Amino acid sequence: MAAWLHIGERATSVRVDDGRQGPQPVTLAVGLLDLGHRYLRHAPPTAGELEAAIEAVEDVLMPAIPRLRGPGPLVTADVESCALLTAAGLPADVQAELDIHAVERLFNRLVDVAGGRPAASEDLPVRAGFAANLLILRELMHHAGRTALVVMPCGADAPS
Repeated sequence: MAAWLHIGERATSVRVDDGRQGPQPVTLAVGLLDLGHRYLRHAPPTAGELEAAIEAVEDVLMPAIPRLRGPGPLVTADVESCALLTAAGLPADVQAELDIHAVERLFNRLVDVAGGRPAASEDLPVRAGFAANLLILRELMHHAGRTALVVMPCGADAPS
């Protein structure tokens, strides 16, 4: 039961394919710019900003969890998710997979940077969009039980 994920500027959309009814769209009213403008105002974000952003994402996410939960991976070709691959030491020009533990390690590196560790020492982008994408993805994987993220080569189109 794969789910195609797109984290946009103002909203996050997930198309869940349960194998019975075809892809069912779920739209979450949280996106990269929303988190960036409201919560992640510093580059890199502060620990307090990350905490506030997590709460905001969870508030939007939790009512939709029953429709998002599933065993299959999240699949995306979002540019910021491609940046996750680079931060994890993987090439962004081929299909690659990050399991939930790899995403959690990336998030912990972001938390370390928010806590004062130099971003350059973790080789992480400091832009709000990267932090917002990682945060939304982490919360979605954790709460929806998605154990992997498959990142298509950057720029690939979502399946119709």
